[in-house]
Amino acid sequence: IRLFSKDSAHAPKLHLHYASAPAKNPDMAAASTLKPVGTRPNLKFEIYAANLNRGAVGLAYKAALRARGGIAPYAWKAEGLPEGLSMSPAGELAGTPGKAGTYTLEVAATGADGKAATAKLDLVIGAPENAAAVVAGGAAKAPDAQKKQEEKKSGALEDE
Repeated sequence: IRLFSKDSAHAPKLHLHYASAPAKNPDMAAASTLKPVGTRPNLKFEIYAANLNRGAVGLAYKAALRARGGIAPYAWKAEGLPEGLSMSPAGELAGTPGKAGTYTLEVAATGADGKAATAKLDLVIGAPENAAAVVAGGAAKAPDAQKKQEEKKSGALEDE
C-alpha cells in the first residue's frame, strides 16, 4: 500500500486495530483429532554398493557404500575385510589390500532412528595384473622401465 500526499502537514496515516482471535468455527475439527488418510508407506531399509569394484593387491582401493529407505545419517560397520582395508563410520571402504582372494563382507548400517540393515557383499582382490608392477612397499615401477623389461623378455629389444 502506498499513501501519498502533496501536503506534508497533512500526511496520511495508517491506523491498525487488533481484535481478539476470531470465533472458532464449530464445523472445523481440531488438528489434534486428524488422522492420516491411508497407510504409511513401508520402505525397505537396505544397503547397496555404489561401486564395489574388483581390487588388486598392492594398489589403493576405495568404495562408497550406501543405504536407502532408512533415516540418515547412518553408522557403518563391516566384518570380514581383507588385510589392509578398513571401513569408515561414514561407509567408505578404503586401503591397500595385502592378500588376494574373494572376501564376503558382512556390512551393517544403523540409521538415526536406530533401525539397522545388513548385507553380505563379495569383494574380489586379485593379484596385480603385472607382478613386476608392484615392488616392495607397494610402489609401481616407472612405465618406461616396465615396457623395456617386457620388450627384453619378448626379444623385441636388443641387449644393451
